[in-house]
Amino acid sequence: MNQLLGTIEIKLLSETIFGGDGVQRETVDIDLQSDEYGLPFLSGRTLKGLLRREAQWYVNQLPPSHQEAYEKALGQLFGEADEGVEHRENYQALKFGIAKLSDEIYKLIERENLPSRNVFDAVTLVRSMTSIDNETGTAQDGSLRQARVMQRDYSLFAPIFVNRKLSKEEKDLLETSVKLLRHLGMMRKRGKGQVQCQVHWHDSSASNDNKKVANKPIDSEVKYILLHIENEEALKINDVLRTSDSTRSLNYIPGHVLRGALVHSYLMDQGLEEDELATEAIFHDEDMQFWNAYLQINRQRSIPFPVHLYETKEQARRDLADHEERRVYNDLTEDIEEIEKEAPVRIGEEMMMIDGERLLASNVEKTSNLHLSLNGPKDDDQVSKLYRYESIAPNQTFQAVIKVEKMNEFTKWLLEKEEMYLWLGGARNSGYGRSRVRISTLKENPEQLTPIDEATDELYIIATSHWILRKEDGQLTHVLDEDFLSEELGAKLTLDQYIVNSSLTGGYVSHWQAYHPIIRAVKAGSVFRYKVEGRLDRERIDTLVNKGVGQRRNEGFGRLTIFTSWPYKTLTKPKEVKATYETVERKHVSKETEREALQRFTHEFVQQDLTYIMHEKVNEWYESILHNFRQQVTFGGVKSDLSATKIGNLLEVTSGLKHKIKKADCAKTEYQKVWNRFWEGYDSRQSNKEKLNYELIYITDESFGKVRLREFILEKLPKFQWRSNYFQDAMTEASKVEWDVRALQLLLRRMVRDQRAITK
Repeated sequence: MNQLLGTIEIKLLSETIFGGDGVQRETVDIDLQSDEYGLPFLSGRTLKGLLRREAQWYVNQLPPSHQEAYEKALGQLFGEADEGVEHRENYQALKFGIAKLSDEIYKLIERENLPSRNVFDAVTLVRSMTSIDNETGTAQDGSLRQARVMQRDYSLFAPIFVNRKLSKEEKDLLETSVKLLRHLGMMRKRGKGQVQCQVHWHDSSASNDNKKVANKPIDSEVKYILLHIENEEALKINDVLRTSDSTRSLNYIPGHVLRGALVHSYLMDQGLEEDELATEAIFHDEDMQFWNAYLQINRQRSIPFPVHLYETKEQARRDLADHEERRVYNDLTEDIEEIEKEAPVRIGEEMMMIDGERLLASNVEKTSNLHLSLNGPKDDDQVSKLYRYESIAPNQTFQAVIKVEKMNEFTKWLLEKEEMYLWLGGARNSGYGRSRVRISTLKENPEQLTPIDEATDELYIIATSHWILRKEDGQLTHVLDEDFLSEELGAKLTLDQYIVNSSLTGGYVSHWQAYHPIIRAVKAGSVFRYKVEGRLDRERIDTLVNKGVGQRRNEGFGRLTIFTSWPYKTLTKPKEVKATYETVERKHVSKETEREALQRFTHEFVQQDLTYIMHEKVNEWYESILHNFRQQVTFGGVKSDLSATKIGNLLEVTSGLKHKIKKADCAKTEYQKVWNRFWEGYDSRQSNKEKLNYELIYITDESFGKVRLREFILEKLPKFQWRSNYFQDAMTEASKVEWDVRALQLLLRRMVRDQRAITK
């Protein structure tokens, strides 16, 4: 049973750079990794590595009498690396989640629908730096660079899980290593990444990680157990095909992966050893089968998209919008002849469902992360230590089925659960694989999608998983034998047409500590059409679909569905509402601290949003000044000696006012007092002039029309409303005056810089 052990709080005492391989949001040299909300995060694998380093240092400092016990605790907490071909499961090691900001900030972003770009800019800053030439003492050529940093005083929270009770040494070592973690991220030797960390232990008595319904009745007639799998973290489930520095992810969760995770959870929950497992029942092809978990479409389990459907190339170039229907063509019939001259292409969707007379199709989202191996190169590669994991992106829902012919202790245990956590795929201890599973039951086979016409003269068989088929002599084959099908279905079947793709299959068997041999199997989605003579037997069809074909049926192989017609001519993409499925709480210890964190984030966001608004408005005002001044000079014949120095006088007053209003009891009164004094002095000095220089400056705005600079400063600007697009009530009277001064200062600086352009 995997329980939430606690949460590691990481408080940023200085600006920090969480390096990663996420999307480059701008042209800075060093960027931050951030999630889909725009918030920076620290990956679980990075946190695990940092803590392991601190734990190892601590163990090395202990006296010899304590080192052995703590060295053992180190291996149990953080796991051990694989050695050669020997694979270490590390099931009992800690599992580290991603370190993120508190849930309340995420809820605020969702509630206010804040753009990720604005969020990202609100919590980060760009710092510039350069290198100094030792001989000249000046900046080296080409050394100027920029780094994006996360602002200080924010706290991140990383959940940690374990499936057992920690020993005294383990708990002490974990708590100590967390406290020892003082720096993280990039540029730690240059003042970045200083942190303060502590563990908040979770109350195990309140844990809901494995919900068990008290006295839940067990139906002994249950044939299908449905698993709703919501992956809260990315799933690293690799295809057999890979290179020395990268892996490719599957687009589904294989049955053998589910089986291994469920069996392990069962053993830990029941306190059993591996040799006590009833393998003759759980691993028997006829008694129990673990069907692959496929993407949920319209709250139903989908199947792999069949390979016999095509569309026009022009249609394929367009992205399919939600609910937009497009025409599909069946390559096993004359349909395809309609577009043979238009270079038809196979439809690229991955998963589908049947919806009346149309198909619903969707794809599994993937993500890719770059890793640095600190344990050395992989696969005898003596150069590269970098490798890339592709994985199934988080926050997607999959559905799996367990077919049960005979009840046993394992199935009874599973049916007693309402929901549970499972860790699926690879790198489960390092921020991958955490999935919330809800358990329910079905009475009907979910893979028989359409009614059967027993009097049909044709039959479509679609492989809904990979098939491993062998002839009687053991040789691999790629089609179902006609005689076998005729006997199974009660009518004579003759193979008419088919489209088969192949796939390499393998898999790791932990009990053997070895891999399955890699063989080429019939790929899911392959399609076979048979001619039917006679009348099909519905019960035999149900039996075949329920039983499956070929080998390794207990692990998700050999699944199929049968159609007695193919009337589907249109395809559409359903609109799936993507929810945030993560249920682990990330929060501050006190409500007061939580409130302060929210206020800080809101303040930073408003500041950033108003900065955008201010720059746009100042640009508008500046362009109006430029236009109005040139009109007077060109068409009015006015001569002006307005200089950068005279505009600089205004800027000097504005800069001084910026500091005065922070100390003043009333910012609004101080603003008026300073500017009234300036204009009174200006009038007295300019009384003998026919045309005052500042009187030539006009500003135009849709809210107040065309006014002179003096009127703009004294009357119009104080009445101008600075409003965030998202938080309307975040502005106080004092901060409103500050934004007036900031906008005026920015406007005057631009006028000083471009004075020649204005007066020429």
